[in-house]
Amino acid sequence: MFDDTVIDKNHSRNIESVRRQYSGNAHQIIRGIGMVNCIYVNPTTEQFWLIDFRLFAPGHDDKSKMDPVEDRLKNVHHHNQLLYKTVLMDSWYASHSMMLFIHHLGKLFYCPIKSNRLAREAGSTEHYAHISKQRIQRNHMR
Repeated sequence: MFDDTVIDKNHSRNIESVRRQYSGNAHQIIRGIGMVNCIYVNPTTEQFWLIDFRLFAPGHDDKSKMDPVEDRLKNVHHHNQLLYKTVLMDSWYASHSMMLFIHHLGKLFYCPIKSNRLAREAGSTEHYAHISKQRIQRNHMR
């Protein structure tokens, strides 16, 4: 499972990685440190482990918010060799390139898609349209 969080540092003025960013927890822009988390969840035992995390520090490492997720997923898949079949992720990561990346790893993925996003059924020649205006099978979107 991949998710991001913002650690509230509104009162910190001297920490280099603190920047203004939106916090879903606070529902507003705050001063904080962004972090991308990779968590392994075993649904049978209902246990979970933090596998990896990375600070999201644009301006310091020239990486997008997507890069740490792809890097962590490559690491989990190729180096850690964890047994998993599904990747859960926040809607922020629900991009065409990320879904294709996970698909090419031979894994399933689940992610909410915001109603203002554009999609179409796989194999369709129709124009992309807002999700809210379509009835698309969830596992056949592009």
